Amino acid sequence: MENTNRKNDYELLYMYRQMEDVALHLFIQNYSVKVWRMIHQHSTGMNQRNREELYQLCMIKLAEAIDSYQMDKQSSFATYYMKIVKHVILDYVKKQARYQSHIDEFTMLYGFEVCDESGHYLREGNEAFPHAKKELQNEQLRQLLSESKVILKEREYQILAMRMQGYTYKEIAEKMHLSRNTIDYMVRKLRKQKDGID
Repeated sequence: MENTNRKNDYELLYMYRQMEDVALHLFIQNYSVKVWRMIHQHSTGMNQRNREELYQLCMIKLAEAIDSYQMDKQSSFATYYMKIVKHVILDYVKKQARYQSHIDEFTMLYGFEVCDESGHYLREGNEAFPHAKKELQNEQLRQLLSESKVILKEREYQILAMRMQGYTYKEIAEKMHLSRNTIDYMVRKLRKQKDGID
């Protein structure tokens, strides 16, 4: 039987803005299951430790969402907050994938596992080394970059390296202080050069 005393989001927002301490606790209680469900839905292959860290980030964003939500907007608080949660999850998954590729490369180059201060291994999975296919791809990328540096300008080399690490055009543009169109043009130019060499 469902609790009939459960407050809706607008009542909780009012309570929170009246400085009632229990309001944040009730918000967390209301959204905890939804957040966990969304985390599990979008983070297949992620270990429990990372999921818990992601959950904590989402709960921090809950407090920020409560502060920034404006009731006169068209969307409900639930829609507003769950959109924020989805973006937090996707950003986290992208950053973890980029970070994981650096750990895998380090492991492959030096032949040992990397662990943090608490003894947790920083690589996903149970295997000691990446798959042979991944190892071959990383070696080919390094070889291509080392060969390409001779014929590429420094800026082109940086763009190619960042693109191979999984950065989006927008992220590359922000890091290099260039427009997205410039990055797009340079990547197309590099592809044409590569096709001309082959």
